[in-house]
This record gives sequence, C-alpha cells and structure tokens, in this order.
Amino acid sequence: MTGLKLSERDLLEQGIAQLMDLLGEGWRVQLQENEKVVADRGIDGLLWFGRPGHEKVVVIVEAKRNLTPLDAESSVGPQLEVARHQLGDAPALVISQWLSPRTRQVLDAQGLGYLDLTGNVSISIDDPVVRIRTDGDQRDPRPPVRGRRGLSGPRAGRLVRELVDFREPRRASELAQATGISEGYISRLLELLGE
Repeated sequence: MTGLKLSERDLLEQGIAQLMDLLGEGWRVQLQENEKVVADRGIDGLLWFGRPGHEKVVVIVEAKRNLTPLDAESSVGPQLEVARHQLGDAPALVISQWLSPRTRQVLDAQGLGYLDLTGNVSISIDDPVVRIRTDGDQRDPRPPVRGRRGLSGPRAGRLVRELVDFREPRRASELAQATGISEGYISRLLELLGE
C-alpha cells in the first residue's frame, strides 16, 4: 500500500483486485455502478461475484478513505443497513485504506464485512459460502501528520516565564537577549503562542 491518499474509485479498484486474489481462481468479481441504483441507495456500488455455472451473489460495497469507529456506528452502518434491507438483506462490504481495530470491531458488531488495503479482511457470505478473515496492519501505516511541537522544554519555559514576569511589549530580539534563546526559536514559539 502506498502512502498516498487514494480516491474512493481507486479504493474500489484496489479492493476488488485484493478480493479477487483472496477468492482465487475460478471466481469472478464485477463492480456494478448503475448510477440510479447507487444514487437511490447512497452507496458506492454493487459487487456481483461468484463462480461460473453458479448463482452470483450481490454485495453492497461502500468505499471510505478514512473511517472512524464513530462514523462506522452512526453513519455508515445505518446507511448500509437501509441499503441491505432494500436489496433483500444483501451482504455489505466496506473498503478502506486502513481500518483501526476498534472500527473493525464496530463493523463486525453490525454484521458488515470489511476489507482494507493493508490486509485486514472479514467477509462472511452464506450462498455461495464465502468466509474470509485475515489480519493486516494493526497500526495506521500512514498516521496523520502531527502538528508543531508544543510549549515544552526548558527554553520554552524560560520564554513563558519572561513573558509572564514582564508585561511590557518587547521585540523578539529583546526577548532573545533576555532569555539567552535564539531569535529564530523565539519567533517560532511566539507564532505557536499566537495560534
């Protein structure tokens, strides 16, 4: 999996390719994106899959670049439940770049299948019988970028103490001279304080 943020279309394509690899030879998977069917139900598409000579099963598919446990429980789950009911209790599959252990737990509790591009997969279909459960990355391989450092450490403490003890406005150069901290670092800390 790359560190790039994929579009939902790319997620669908890569997820389907991964599903085909898991199912093995003899299985066919086809994405139906009939705009009316999809738009009426608020879903990303329908997967038709099965083996030649056997009845195909319809699986509702929803692609989400990021999915939190709260979103899985309060929006995606109910949305897919409505679509499942409209399609005769069709199974549903959520495809994402990565799903946290808690998000996967929430999806399991709602009876929803999932597949993330790191290898976390849970699919359970009764006819034809398909049971797939694999474990992938337990930690996000592309964690969110952290913000700047906070106000910690001895230099930041000296600056804060200087600002609290002396109320008159001063330039960064004056603060640097009073605290013994470089003017560049003072400027970054003042910008952080301003935010």
